[in-house]
Amino acid sequence: MRIFKATKPTQPATNLWSHGRLYSNQSVFIPFEFEHVILKHVLLNALNSNYFNTAPLLFVQGKKGEGKTFMTKTLLDEFNIRHKVISSSELAGPRENDSVNKLKAAIASCERTDSDPYAALVIDDFHLSIAISDKNGTQNADTLLSYLMNVADDRQNLPTSIILLGNNFTNTYAPLSRLGRSNIITWSPSLCDKAEIVRRMLLSRVHEPLCEDYNQIFNLVKSYETQYIGFFEQVINNVLVNDFSQVTSQFALRGGQMGASELSNLIANIIGQTPLTMEALHKKAELLANRKFEKLDD
Repeated sequence: MRIFKATKPTQPATNLWSHGRLYSNQSVFIPFEFEHVILKHVLLNALNSNYFNTAPLLFVQGKKGEGKTFMTKTLLDEFNIRHKVISSSELAGPRENDSVNKLKAAIASCERTDSDPYAALVIDDFHLSIAISDKNGTQNADTLLSYLMNVADDRQNLPTSIILLGNNFTNTYAPLSRLGRSNIITWSPSLCDKAEIVRRMLLSRVHEPLCEDYNQIFNLVKSYETQYIGFFEQVINNVLVNDFSQVTSQFALRGGQMGASELSNLIANIIGQTPLTMEALHKKAELLANRKFEKLDD
């Protein structure tokens, strides 16, 4: 039996509320609960042992924009786990067996080996795949479901672990999602987790005293507790580049002759000129939370 040990240990984040670990040079906070679910699935599938007999499919559902894909990919990258991430839309095709053939190719591209035993195929937005959303029972949908059932029943010969991410899997084909074939978890970060994730977003962009004020950041998140993590990232980005006219004006004056590094430096200078305040974050959050499409006349 192989004994598994993390090759890149990191220090847990320390604050009043959150329990998690820092990744990507301490710029990304991942709660222990999410870390455990993903790594446990990959490690137990790597054993390929009847002793553990773990389910080969892991469904992770949760609200959009809560970081499921980003955190999964960060973990796989951080621990050098061989993996491939595809969108469920890539499994569609006009011809019979297109979906199954594309899934087989994706699995083959990230097979584990004796020297590299950890591997994972991640299928994003699987709740939109034809295996879930096709109500007409097309040939491709049926064959894809049948293939996934075979994969789940033949775990000893599955060359990689499979992680399926989506917003809602309540309509998943019941025999496929039953215990033994699949594990299903619902990811819903706590306010404390969200606050620490948002704090790390801020620290990855600016270094100001505000980023160290846990209470203020927590209050910001709590004020918009129904919003997802991606919402706060957009708030931060909009505040930091509130006046982007300097960039577009310079780009236009130069006729588009501006390299990527020069563009990056120009944006960095603008960000440096913009004082980051909690008042600005609240104002932008309120504006985005109430954003609606303007109604136009026909």
